[in-house]
Parts: sequence; structure tokens; C-alpha cells
Amino acid sequence: MSNGYNGWKNYETWVTNLWLRNDQYGYEYWLDRARQIYKHKAKTTQYFSKKEEAVYMFADDLQDGHEQALDDMMESQNLSASLWTDLLRRSLSDVNWKEIAKHIIDEVLESVAECE
Repeated sequence: MSNGYNGWKNYETWVTNLWLRNDQYGYEYWLDRARQIYKHKAKTTQYFSKKEEAVYMFADDLQDGHEQALDDMMESQNLSASLWTDLLRRSLSDVNWKEIAKHIIDEVLESVAECE
């Protein structure tokens, strides 16, 4: 069993977060999505705080977006099922999307606090 990687749950989560943050346009897109989810969609419920709800919603959004990007890439490259595509899908399924989402939502909340 893995003890994590560079402070993250595993290598797949760490490298996904690294690539996400190193693509300025892409990162700004995801940061804006996190802001929109927190401001307009997440609500405090009986079971979750607004922040927890935002993290869960944003994690789903991140995962869906990256899985769709893989599907689009496979289609545009005319790739069918293969060892490589199966390995790519498996790696994406090992990403802890909630962990990445929590870090980004925390950044959103820090920027909101700085503006107040």
C-alpha cells in the first residue's frame, strides 16, 4: 500500500494537480469553475457545509471534464480500445479528485477572504 506521493494521496493525484496548475489557461478555467460552484451552486445542507458541498460538486466537475477530454482526444486521434487507453483510464480513476478540488476551493475561499 502506498504512503502517498509528495504530500498527495498518490502519484496520479500529484501529477494531475501539477499539470492542472502548470497550464495557466486551463487552471484559470478550473479556478473560475470552482468560484462559480461555490458562489452559485453549493449550499449548506443538513449533512454538509457549503464548502464541503462545493468540494464534492467541484470534484465531480473536475473528473467529468478530464474524462471527457480523454474521450475527445481518443476520438480525434482515432484511437480505439487498447492497452494504452486502458492504462490512461485506470490512471484517471486513481486520481483523488476530491483532494485536488479541496485545494482549489481553499484557494477560492482565501481569495474571497482577502477581498473582504
